[in-house]
Amino acid sequence: MPYKPKLAALVLQSLGKLQMTDEKLSDLQIRIDNRKFHCHRFHMCACSEFFHILLRTATEKGDTMPVVILTIKGIEPDTFENILGSIYRAENNLTEQNMIDLWHAVSDLQINFLVSECEEFIMNKISLSNYLNIYESAVLLKSERVLKSIYPFLVKHYRDFIRSQTFVAMSLESFEQLLSECGSAIQPPDLLVESIIKWVSHVPETIPGQENGTDLQRETDNASEDDEYMDTYGKSFDSKEMGKQKPLEAIFVRQHGQDGLKLPETDSATRINHVGRLLKEADLDLVTKECLKMLLDNAIVMETRNAREFVHMAVSKRINEPFVENPPGDNAYHKKCLIM
Repeated sequence: MPYKPKLAALVLQSLGKLQMTDEKLSDLQIRIDNRKFHCHRFHMCACSEFFHILLRTATEKGDTMPVVILTIKGIEPDTFENILGSIYRAENNLTEQNMIDLWHAVSDLQINFLVSECEEFIMNKISLSNYLNIYESAVLLKSERVLKSIYPFLVKHYRDFIRSQTFVAMSLESFEQLLSECGSAIQPPDLLVESIIKWVSHVPETIPGQENGTDLQRETDNASEDDEYMDTYGKSFDSKEMGKQKPLEAIFVRQHGQDGLKLPETDSATRINHVGRLLKEADLDLVTKECLKMLLDNAIVMETRNAREFVHMAVSKRINEPFVENPPGDNAYHKKCLIM
């Protein structure tokens, strides 16, 4: 049977009207802060993989709950209201002010068609005022689509980007991905080398609950299975409440406006160990003599064997002399030749 968009719109319109006007037919009550939202299990499960898993698990021993009560923490009530408007009435509630919050919420709730809508909207709104927040969120949500879209913007504004806390807080994996995707496009070449040295030289601040570059904000590893059930998406709810007419609880790990604090920084030792590997993403044949001299003077580079050899090879090639590995710190010959 041919699909009729007009008919689908009428069905959704009727469903949305019912959701807003007839609470008695609701079999799912969602509580966020002091607000209650009356929903329908079938519809929420159809739209959200998170609700599908949670509610199926909660009722798998037999549907003994005429109304399921679910408390959600970690999503703002206004954000959830906008989500309901989208899935019940096809409302477009995305704005530049709420797009990051909605993106995180629909990703947590696994509403995939709204994730795509958010990503499409965000990719068209990248600007100097929001690109850091967008990049942080893309990393946290593992959105390859948005990352691919924002990389050209990072290249264009790379000098500003490397001055940010977001840059120095990047994980090794994120930095390597950035260099791999667009390292050759960063101009001038000296700027790329400067950014690598800045990143490896950074000493991460100690953040409570975060050690050795690991995001420890999900404090559920030590909880017993009797106390807590953790689904495949990292949301938690109390297993003791399942199958009873008591509220379920879902706690999402995101804290409003704290995305930067959740980026897993790489510790100092790891950064230093990878300086040679990172420098190989730069073309030292294109950098200035001043840049090469800076590398020869850099203690981290000279104390790391593969980085030191890589720089000495580049200098030897520049001065048209055979490469001879010098002892660490003995760079007088190379420096003198660069000055000539």
